[in-house]
Amino acid sequence: LSDYSSIISNIANFGGGIYNHNSNTMSLSDYSSISGNIAKISGGGILNSISNTVSLNDRSSISSNEAHDDGGGIYNSNSNTVALRDYSSISGNGAASGGGIYNDNSNTVSLSDYSSISGNGAASGGGGIYNSNSNTVSLSDYSSISGNIANFGGGIYNYNSNTVALRDYSSISGNEAARDGGGIYNRYFSTVSLNDHSFISGNRADNGGGIYNSDGTVSLSDHSFISDNIAKDSGGGIYNYYYSTVSLNDHSTISGNIAKYFGGGIYNYYYSTVSLNDHSTISGNEANWGGGIYNHNSNTMSLSDYSSIISNIANFGGGIYNHNSNTMSLSDYSSISGNIAKISGGG
Repeated sequence: LSDYSSIISNIANFGGGIYNHNSNTMSLSDYSSISGNIAKISGGGILNSISNTVSLNDRSSISSNEAHDDGGGIYNSNSNTVALRDYSSISGNGAASGGGIYNDNSNTVSLSDYSSISGNGAASGGGGIYNSNSNTVSLSDYSSISGNIANFGGGIYNYNSNTVALRDYSSISGNEAARDGGGIYNRYFSTVSLNDHSFISGNRADNGGGIYNSDGTVSLSDHSFISDNIAKDSGGGIYNYYYSTVSLNDHSTISGNIAKYFGGGIYNYYYSTVSLNDHSTISGNEANWGGGIYNHNSNTMSLSDYSSIISNIANFGGGIYNHNSNTMSLSDYSSISGNIAKISGGG
């Protein structure tokens, strides 16, 4: 599709706009669009199955499509590639799971050059993207996932051995989950990495305003940050649970996040690990218990190379609330300073 071409207002059980099956290539360019289509089962805009490639270029869009089950914009299954470039967008789509994209089983989705997935909704998981079973999602060059809504994983629901990577000022912002993972719900051997000034900010959830991380890995490097997220319960920035790992490197920060109860910056629970390295900081976060970090039940936490936990606020444990068989170490000029506890445990 090119030069303002469109596929609109079609209805099917599978692939409301397009059913794309088995080793095909499809491209949209020059303001082309797929919009207002309905799938009674899956793939409101496109159902993309088995070794296909779909690319959106030059402000092309997939918008306002609906699937009653999965993949409001795109249902992407079995070794496919979807690429958005040059201000292209997937927006305003709805489904039970995967409002923007339902991505299942060894697929690749990439956003670059100011492309976006925004304003999509899912009744269950993955307002922007539902990502399950060994997929890769990458954002680069100011691309964004924003303003999406779901029960779990407002921006991205990332489950079972997937990789999500942000770089070059890309962002996940302003998403909301009714339950867990406002920005990202990351679980079961999945990995999230932020690099090169990328950020997760302004998201909301019950637990894990920015990220809900359960038996997964989250890493920040090169001035990346998680900021200004809100948890109605615990883990304003990150809810880190069940043998999970969070690492901050190279001037990365977790700042300005709020949790109503535990862990304004990070809620760290049950054999999990948090490490700060190379001038990284946790600062300006707020909670009732553990303004910077709530550290509970057999966890490990380390600060090295001028890293710091500073200027956080809580009723109990301004910087850190450390409870029940945890290990904590500071080395190489690292510090915990300037934190405030309104009742007990300033640092």
